[in-house]
Amino acid sequence: MDLIKHRSSFTGPIPDCLWHFTELRILSLGYNNLSGRLPTSIKFLINLEVLSLYNNNFSGNLPLSLKNFTQLTFLNLGTNKFSGYVPGWIGERLSSLYALILTSNKFTGTIPSHLCRLLYLQILDLSMNKIQGTIPSCLSNLTSMVQVLAVNQIVHSFNLSIAYVDHSMIKWQGNLHEFSITLELVKNINLSSNNLTGKIPAISIN
Repeated sequence: MDLIKHRSSFTGPIPDCLWHFTELRILSLGYNNLSGRLPTSIKFLINLEVLSLYNNNFSGNLPLSLKNFTQLTFLNLGTNKFSGYVPGWIGERLSSLYALILTSNKFTGTIPSHLCRLLYLQILDLSMNKIQGTIPSCLSNLTSMVQVLAVNQIVHSFNLSIAYVDHSMIKWQGNLHEFSITLELVKNINLSSNNLTGKIPAISIN
């Protein structure tokens, strides 16, 4: 089961009735005008593989219940008004993530070193927030940044005739580009427009 309603001109909050969709695998509501906090009933969507809420007006801290979404491979909450610290449990619990996009929000605090445990991570975008401190040297552990992602990680098949392909806006060479099937080729760490010190460490495979 999937719910794909991006670019649909939806407004207001997400209704707090998501317990009806416990088998949902794709929730893609980008490019709308949705607002408010994520409803508490989102905790029932533990089978999600994709959560994309890009370019809305959601606010508040990320709910702790998201740490139970252990099947997530793609998390895009960019261009909203989420706030608070970037949660360390993302690195501890969401170990299957290949894309973590939190750009253009109001996150504060430091980059948690727990993110270095995301061994499949290929896209990390924390740009345009209020994050400070030193860039963790352990980002050099993200060796998937220099490997080729399997196509079957970005294509979610439901039956022989229906499939959903992950897609995202990525800043590349100073401009925003939309990637879909070619997302497998994208390797990107973007920490710009924060208050960080240090350099992004080189990543190599020993």
